Amino acid sequence: MSAHSQPRGAVRRLWLPILAILAFAGLVVASVLGFESPSDSRAQAGDPNLSDGIRVDIQVVNVVPDQDHANIRMSFEPVGNYSAGRHTLTKPVRVTVHGGAETFDEKFQAGEHIPPENITVALEGDIGQYPLDSYDGTFEVSVRDAEGAEIPSVLLADASVHGYSVRVTDPFSEVDAGNGVTLIVQRSKANLGFSFFIMGLMWALTVLAIVMAAGEIRSDRPVDTPVISFLGVLLFAFPSIRNSMPNAPSVGVLSDFICYLWCEIALGLTLVVLLATAVRRRLAADATEPAE
Repeated sequence: MSAHSQPRGAVRRLWLPILAILAFAGLVVASVLGFESPSDSRAQAGDPNLSDGIRVDIQVVNVVPDQDHANIRMSFEPVGNYSAGRHTLTKPVRVTVHGGAETFDEKFQAGEHIPPENITVALEGDIGQYPLDSYDGTFEVSVRDAEGAEIPSVLLADASVHGYSVRVTDPFSEVDAGNGVTLIVQRSKANLGFSFFIMGLMWALTVLAIVMAAGEIRSDRPVDTPVISFLGVLLFAFPSIRNSMPNAPSVGVLSDFICYLWCEIALGLTLVVLLATAVRRRLAADATEPAE
């Protein structure tokens, strides 16, 4: 082998970890850029250039999937003949929200400051499908005067919730009914990716632990105590690993039937078999020892 071939081989071997480091750094940068990029969804129902009426701004505050609802914050801005200031009314109005998890029906008098209001919107979905669960809910905001006649209004909705992908879709306006939108809620891509990573990690650790235990069982030597300890640690560590999945609900959802429950069963049975093997070999060794 020439003197030049050895440095070339060393350079080739060096390129592999360098490429791995660069690929990992690229993934980190891509994830940060994805987190920092705007991910909010907006929609409007009604005339965005409304000059005489009530502007209703909607902001999705958070999502509570295990209770099938989303918390919404509404703020109001009277414009034109209805405004005596930024949030002060010149005429009485009545605001009604349909589709909420609870009834919202409030009256505001002339000269009164119309404050922001928090409402709960009902969502339909199945948290048992976690982490592939999705939800949707439709709500409608109606603004009327003291006699019950509809007041011109526009609904401006904005949704950006950490940990979820929330889309505001299907804006609609109905005569004498008000303006409404539909919320569609799913887990964010980052949460989905990390959830599947955790499930893959549990399966990998379980398979490797079983392979290690199988090697101990098939051999004729005494079972190593560290192998027993390793399986025991995994058995009791997996609940914490499972609960580290983002916004993980209680046990019994789809991800548990894909991974967690089967890994716990496999580890538990393997540990029992390994302990039984260790005990049997210890008894056999004691029986063959010569009596003093």
